Amino acid sequence: MVAEDTDPTLSRSLRGYNSIVWGKASTPLHAGLTNSKGYTLVGDQITPGWVNATGGTIFQQQYTPTRTSTPRSRRTTVSPRRS
Repeated sequence: MVAEDTDPTLSRSLRGYNSIVWGKASTPLHAGLTNSKGYTLVGDQITPGWVNATGGTIFQQQYTPTRTSTPRSRRTTVSPRRS
């Protein structure tokens, strides 16, 4: 979740992060993407207008299914991003 629709600076920072971690300088990225370290992206979604309740819901929807199905050492954490 990112602040792409309200914060262009954060969007640029996220593209830089994605470039380093995932090898793709874009956002949002599609779930299921893997990198050279074996990490799998479980979610990357915008929270429109940075509504905290919406961001929390999106986070829970992305995190809950992966919490038990992905080994902890191979799981990346999705953090709420403003949009």
